[in-house]
Amino acid sequence: MSGSLESSGNRRRSGFEIDLMRKGGLRALFAPGVGFKDFREGRFAKSLLIVEDDYDLRNQLVRAFNGTVFDVYAAPSLDQAQGLIDFYQNMGYALVDDCFPRIRGGNPEPLADELSYKLALKFPEIRIFAYAEHPEQLARAYRDIFDKSLCVREVWEALIKDSEGY
Repeated sequence: MSGSLESSGNRRRSGFEIDLMRKGGLRALFAPGVGFKDFREGRFAKSLLIVEDDYDLRNQLVRAFNGTVFDVYAAPSLDQAQGLIDFYQNMGYALVDDCFPRIRGGNPEPLADELSYKLALKFPEIRIFAYAEHPEQLARAYRDIFDKSLCVREVWEALIKDSEGY
């Protein structure tokens, strides 16, 4: 069989393999966050927007969701989050800090409600979570509000459970 596609390592992929890769690859089958309903409907990759101005915390959150069902996009400010919202056609989840700057490097303002309104307009099915130091300042309804005193692992667990349909 020398020279065949099988022996050269460049074998042809089946339609199932191509479809699976398009939907998130093997992580789609085994990644945390894939619920039974997702599996049945062929929805294996979900978008998560994280808006947090603290660089270290934002990176901790992004790293925590690596290897899960989520494709993570992160922004430190309202203008960068708005750019991501405008660019992407589908956003299923958002984790929004209660206070962040309007522009990168600006002073933090309570902008979570403004951003969640924009997200809900463009993506009516989005699940928006707040990550707040001052939850009493939030006026809009959120899927859940996490206190910033929680560790990243607890936020991760809650979003994974929500994604799996629990």
